[in-house]
Amino acid sequence: MNQSISREGHTNQLYQTVRCGDLRLAFPYGWASAIVESYRLTAVPKAPAWLMGATNIDGRVFPVVDLAYFGVSAPRAHRIATELASSKAKRLLIGGVSDENVDNRLAIAFDDLPQQIGRKGAKFYSNSNSETSAGLTDGTLELATGERVALVNVERLTARLSAELSTL
Repeated sequence: MNQSISREGHTNQLYQTVRCGDLRLAFPYGWASAIVESYRLTAVPKAPAWLMGATNIDGRVFPVVDLAYFGVSAPRAHRIATELASSKAKRLLIGGVSDENVDNRLAIAFDDLPQQIGRKGAKFYSNSNSETSAGLTDGTLELATGERVALVNVERLTARLSAELSTL
């Protein structure tokens, strides 16, 4: 994996991290605005496996995305059966609420508890190989524990999700 270490820029930036399956993802703190534990999910017919459905939060409709299934060829029926068999309900990270661009509004389904991290003191690895991040991250932070967290580029993520939905 070709990556370079950088300590430049945004050294005090905060992130909200969540675990989506085996992925540990960090979203910019200004984009991530709320954590929701209880929600009602409405199914979306013929949706890809990563689109769990839609939900209404405070009068706004959000697509609910499970990034653990994005880019995975798992059939939707398998994902739904797996979710129903799981005893743990997923929480939602709500983002893009204050963004005037409605296309950036998402509810990211995640496991476990969220965590706030800062970039200060962490090693930053820039993406020099687009296959590593599929172009959806700005790089990776290595925390003091040695764990690596992918820094999600929300604009590229929402554009990619929209593009995939437009082909259905």
